[in-house]
Amino acid sequence: MKVVLNSLPKSGTNMVQKCLELASIPYSGKSLAASSNFGKYGLVKKLLRQPRSGEVPVIIGLEVPVAVSPCWIRGYLHGAHGYVSGHAAYSAHYHSILKSEGYKTIQVVRHPCAVLSSWANYIAEPGYYWSKAHNHLAQMSFEERVDFLLYGGEINNFPGLYYRGFGDVLSQLQGWIDAEDVLTVRFEDMVGKFGGGNDEL
Repeated sequence: MKVVLNSLPKSGTNMVQKCLELASIPYSGKSLAASSNFGKYGLVKKLLRQPRSGEVPVIIGLEVPVAVSPCWIRGYLHGAHGYVSGHAAYSAHYHSILKSEGYKTIQVVRHPCAVLSSWANYIAEPGYYWSKAHNHLAQMSFEERVDFLLYGGEINNFPGLYYRGFGDVLSQLQGWIDAEDVLTVRFEDMVGKFGGGNDEL
C-alpha cells in the first residue's frame, strides 16, 4: 500500500507512524516537508528539486513555503517503499500527483492550542531544521515564542525571511481535511479520554 502521512507538526505524527508500522507499512525514509530541503546538503537538494523553466511548482512546507518541481516529486514518490511522511500545504496540484501515483493520504490534526504550545517548545530545542528561526526564537521566553508563532513576522537581522503566522499555517491544511479521499486522523481520538477523546472511538 502506498501512503502519504501528512501532518501539522507537533500534532501526533509519531503516534500515527507507529500505527502504520504495526500494520506492516514501514517508513520509506522519505519526507515531503520544508525540513527535507534544509540541513545536510541543503543547497544541493534545493538545486536538484527546484522547478524547471515552464513548470508550475508545488509548494511543500507550512510555516516555511518551499517550491519544488512536480517532476521531482513524481520521481521521489515513485521509488518509495512504505509510507512517506510530510508537512505539506494542500493544493489541487499536489493532491492530483499523489492520486496519479497511486497514493492514499492520511492527514493528522490536533487541537490548535496544544499544537501551538508544543511548537513553541520544539522550536527552541537544538536541532530545529531552520537554524535562523531557531536562533531568533530560542532567545525569547515561552510566552514571547507563542506570540511570535501566533502572528508570524520577520526573523531578526535577516530582512525578507518571514515566518508564517499560525492562522496561515492552519488554513493551508483545510483542503486535505475537506477532501473526500483523504483520511483525517485526530490526535485526541487516538489517545482516548485522557487526551480529550473517548476510549471507544
